[in-house]
Amino acid sequence: MTSRILSTLFFGLAFTIASAQQPATSAASPPSYTLHTGVRVVLTDVTVTDSKGNVVHGLPQAAFHITDNGESQAIRTFEEHNTDATQLVGLTAPGPGVFSNDYLKHLPPVLNVIVLDSSHLAMMDQMYLRYEFHQFLKKLPDDEPFAIYVRNADTTVLVQNFTADHALLAAAADKSLPHMQVLGADYPTDPTTSTLEQIARQLSQIPGRKNVLWFAGGNSGYLPSNPRNFLCGGDDCLQRLYDELETTRIAVYPIDARGINGFAARHIIMQEIADATGGQAYFNNNSLDLIAKHIVATDNSFYTFTFTPANFHPDNKWHKIHVSLDIPGYSLSYRSGYFADDNSNPPIPKLLSADGKPSTGGADFTTAPIIFSASVAPAAAAPSSSDDSFLPLKNAGTPPKGSVPYTVRYTLPSEAFLTQDVNGVPSASFDVAVLAFNEDGETVAVKGDQVFAHFPQDDPHQPVKIAQTVDLKPGDLYLYVAVWDAHTGRVGTLQIPASIPAPPKH
Repeated sequence: MTSRILSTLFFGLAFTIASAQQPATSAASPPSYTLHTGVRVVLTDVTVTDSKGNVVHGLPQAAFHITDNGESQAIRTFEEHNTDATQLVGLTAPGPGVFSNDYLKHLPPVLNVIVLDSSHLAMMDQMYLRYEFHQFLKKLPDDEPFAIYVRNADTTVLVQNFTADHALLAAAADKSLPHMQVLGADYPTDPTTSTLEQIARQLSQIPGRKNVLWFAGGNSGYLPSNPRNFLCGGDDCLQRLYDELETTRIAVYPIDARGINGFAARHIIMQEIADATGGQAYFNNNSLDLIAKHIVATDNSFYTFTFTPANFHPDNKWHKIHVSLDIPGYSLSYRSGYFADDNSNPPIPKLLSADGKPSTGGADFTTAPIIFSASVAPAAAAPSSSDDSFLPLKNAGTPPKGSVPYTVRYTLPSEAFLTQDVNGVPSASFDVAVLAFNEDGETVAVKGDQVFAHFPQDDPHQPVKIAQTVDLKPGDLYLYVAVWDAHTGRVGTLQIPASIPAPPKH
């Protein structure tokens, strides 16, 4: 399954590595962050609204009270978000055709992600969803960035990275909807868990809160009305799903794209997932544009708490969180609980700074991603004057019939990797990989290479530059490019669209 391939690629569980020796030109240092998982820390974002649905600002910490399975808890950290800018800094490409995740250095307190799930939507429903999405864009603030993912068949792919450019968002939706179902493709009876698992993994490198506006519809397979009672044991285990959504700090806003023609069985699941993740479910409503606009208007204002459960025991059971206010008349929206996992599902790690001291305020609970840039170009293209600085990895040989060899050029920061002395020379090893999907969500290419880098000590800050060859099939593709240091677990990812022309006929 594609979701397993994604997990393999991004988390380094197992993929075929073609060894390649690569001398580099810079020295490396250990990563800036250390993870400590000995204490269970629970993070909860709370949105407060009045009777008219307006967000409420300026409430003090003393006004809030939290219980865990009925036991009162002491608030460990408290922070309010209500006036922070929503713009993303660093979205400008460092050069023509070059993609970077540099924007991760300067993130707003919340990011909005749209998932257009057409896997169980009829053509007319998809056309209606596209129309409503255009109406939503017309009312969207000019500086509000969004990313768009599309679910087709068994795969969820990024079709537009974070941007506030409405024209790009509209073009991505128009290109993706309506979409014909692929004959013979694997369409699960209920795509709930696999879609959200894939989204959680793809957003795991982005710190902070993420709101996922999930437009879906269609019939639903059987799931119990209270899936929180599930214990881990199968591929569709909702305990694992809720763990991933909690760890990546994702609030899900399920929206029935069929409007008033939705299915009641699915609405139960939608409401359950929204409650468990701190989002809100919307169904039996044809005004999809107003729904999305309301979410965007309120999601930038919330309070962030952390607490350490007293007498915590990893019993693998669902722990219900209840947040209350001393002030009556307000409505609260927040993640309703968490699973108290054992070591097979580790707790949320606490992020420490480089000096080993805890981060302050509403710190992000995530590892530090590797910031890098990459470009994709035909391997046969005329090299530029700077190509000599990119050292090639081992090529697999003649490309398969109908494929075109392309080169991915990585520019990597030397300080991202953990080094060790090899014969007196600072050295590091890490992995780079490319996973390519077509428009139907089918995997069309997977390429992984292990890099062994040697760093001369006279120039510790020069980046590591490598060139990796991957054979791609013609068509519009979506590439996931990943860098992974197995010694520290740090990962960096990029998602790059690529239009591959057919190879010339000889």
